[in-house]
Amino acid sequence: MNNSFEEIREHIDSAENIAVAGHISPDGDAVGSCCALAMALVKKNKNVTVFLEEIQDKLKNIPYSDKLVHDTPNGEFDLFISLDCGDEGRLGKTAELLKSTYTINIDHHVSNTYFGNLNYVDGDASSTCELVYRLFDGWCSIDKNIAYALYTGILFDTGCFKHSSTSPFTMKIAGELMTYNIPFTKIQEDMFYLRSQTEVKLLSKALKGLKFECNGRLAYSKLSLEEIEGCGGTPKDVDSIIPFIKNIDNVNAAAFFYEKKPGEIKTSLRSDEAVDVCEIAKKFGGGGHVRASGCTLFGAFDEVMPGVIDELKKALEV
Repeated sequence: MNNSFEEIREHIDSAENIAVAGHISPDGDAVGSCCALAMALVKKNKNVTVFLEEIQDKLKNIPYSDKLVHDTPNGEFDLFISLDCGDEGRLGKTAELLKSTYTINIDHHVSNTYFGNLNYVDGDASSTCELVYRLFDGWCSIDKNIAYALYTGILFDTGCFKHSSTSPFTMKIAGELMTYNIPFTKIQEDMFYLRSQTEVKLLSKALKGLKFECNGRLAYSKLSLEEIEGCGGTPKDVDSIIPFIKNIDNVNAAAFFYEKKPGEIKTSLRSDEAVDVCEIAKKFGGGGHVRASGCTLFGAFDEVMPGVIDELKKALEV
C-alpha cells in the first residue's frame, strides 16, 4: 500500500543526514531522479550523499552527477531514500542501508516489492522522475539544474516520449521543465542519437549474431564479456542494442543477453502489446515494466538463454 507524499515529505523534513540511491547499472531515470532529489535536499539544508554505481559518459552532463559516490555506503544516516528500484536486490551494495536505516521507497516499476518503511509506487507513471516532480509540488521549488535532471529521466524512460507510459500529464511536466531554459535538444541528442565508436562496434557485433524466431516476431542476440572488451568497451556500452533490436520491422519481442562478469548474464527484454515481458522477467528473478524488463542469470549462455527464449515464444504463440 502506498503512503502519501505528505507523509514522505514530513519524514524528509525531520531528517538531517540523508542517503539516496538508485538501482545497479543506473540509467537516465535513476541518475536523473537521484540528482534532482539531491539538489532539492541541498536547497533544504540537508546533508545528502548519493550512492550510485559508475554511470555512462552521456549521463555525466546531468547536474550533481559529479558528486555521486560509487563506494559501499558507510556512516550513519537518519533516512535512506531509494529511487527507481523495484526490489532490494537491485540496490546492490547500497541494500546494506536497509538493515539499519529508515527507508523511503519511490518507484514506478509494476514489479516493486514495497520494501521500504514508507512506499510510493505508481506503475502507471512514465518514470521515477515524474514521481519526484510530483513530490516537489508545493514543497520544493524547481530550478534549471533540477529541471535538467528531471527532464533527462523522463525523456530516457519514455524512449523520447514514445512509450505507452507517456501520458498527457507527462507531456505537461516536460513542457514546464522546458521553460527553465534547459538544453532539451542536446539532452535528446545525448540520450538517443550520439554513439561512441565503441558503442557502434558493439552494435555491429550484436547484429551479426542476431537470430529470429516465430516468423520474425522474436529477435535476440548476445555478447560475451570477451567480445565486449575486445571492442574496447564495458557492459555499460551496450544499452543502445536492445532498443535497436526491438525496432526492427515486424519484431514484437526482443531479448539481448550480455555478460557483465564471467558467468553472470544480464538479460534485457522489450516488447509491444503482444507480450508482457515483466511477467517473463519475474519468472527468472527479475522485473520491471510490462514492455521493458530484465533479469540477471547465472551460468553459460547455452544454459540460461533457452529458458527465456522459450517463455517469449510461448507468449507470442498465445
